[in-house]
Formats: sequence, structure tokens, C-alpha cells
Amino acid sequence: MEPGCGIQLALKLLVENIPKPLVVTSIDKTHIIRTDSPFLPSDMPCIQAENPASFASNVKTDRMPICFVDEKTTEKHLTAMLSSHAIYTCYNTSGKEKFVKKAGLSKYSATASIAFTEDLKNKLEHAKSAGNAFIEILCPCPKEWGFDSSNTVVVARSSVDSGLWRLYDIKNRRPAMTYRPAKLEPLDIFLNIQKKIRATQEHVNASWKLVNDDKIWETE
Repeated sequence: MEPGCGIQLALKLLVENIPKPLVVTSIDKTHIIRTDSPFLPSDMPCIQAENPASFASNVKTDRMPICFVDEKTTEKHLTAMLSSHAIYTCYNTSGKEKFVKKAGLSKYSATASIAFTEDLKNKLEHAKSAGNAFIEILCPCPKEWGFDSSNTVVVARSSVDSGLWRLYDIKNRRPAMTYRPAKLEPLDIFLNIQKKIRATQEHVNASWKLVNDDKIWETE
């Protein structure tokens, strides 16, 4: 795991804001939680499961189950997530939102970013009270995206401020923005600080026109 990896920062925020968490991840992903996470409580249980959503929903424990899985696992088990009784979090390293609108049938779903900690904390509070919740967290990876590990939070923030990654939630199937940049940052700033994500200013502007017209469902 690269130093400054967004996945580690996301997990740290989750553990700090979920009381007595029971972390459930997918097979072969436990190293993300144990080996590279010295900030985690040594007695915090971590379980790997073929279907994390199903396991978290059925486990008997006095702890709060929280799934922490990648995009591939989320895509495979999205249906199980919709019927689970757990907080399901997907760490997104691709930079493209994939699941939140599909997960809108859950009691609560949202996007988040490691750069906007208060926004994520608020969404975790909603998730805890909802019981069945899904949060897709943007987690830039220095190695995959091509930027210095000291700039992980900077890249995550620029992705939001440029309009590429929108912060919103869905309650009772009604989407609402939770953060709107006062003015969209020029896309060139984001494109110049990382090497992976490509986009055009025209695409971002068109997407945000739909957002401003309360048509989040129609955005890509």
C-alpha cells in the first residue's frame, strides 16, 4: 500500500467515527486493513468474506458492522447490499462515480471524499441511523493516479472543486447536493496535478448545468 494512499485515509475516518466497528472486507483485501494500518485499534475485529454485505447483515455482534470494499466487489454484490442491515462503504480509486444512483433504493446513499471530512462525518451519522446505507468514497491513489503521496488530499479536494466528483446524498430516493463550490475550479488545475483522470471542461460544465437544474439523476 502506497504512503498517503486515499484508501488508508478513508478507513481511518470511518474507524474514528463509527463506535465499536466490525470491519468486513472482501477475500484477499484484509492486508489493506491490518498490515498497513498502524493507526487502527489492535483489538478491532476485521473479517474477510466472499459476500461482505450478506455477512455484515447476518452477523450477531454488539459491534457496528461496516463493509469496506473495492469497486469490483461492490459491483458484484450490489443487490445484496441493498437488502443488508449494515453500513456499506466502497472505496473508489477510479475517480468515476459508479454506484450511488443505483444504490438509491437503500435507505440512505451518498458520495463522499477524503478531503471533505466534515461532510463524510455527517453522512456517517445519517448512515448509522438509517441502518441500511451506502457511501461511495473518492480515494485517490498516488501510484495509480500519478501524483506525489503528499498531495493525496489536495488531489481529492481538487477533484470536487473542479466539479468532477460531486458530493450529494439520497434520502427517500430524493437526491440533494451536500457541497457546491462557490465557483468551479478550472479543470486544468486538477489535470496538471495528476496523470490518470482525463476530462474536458465542456463535459464538466454540461454536467453541472444539470446539477444546478436539480437534475442530478441525468448526470454521468
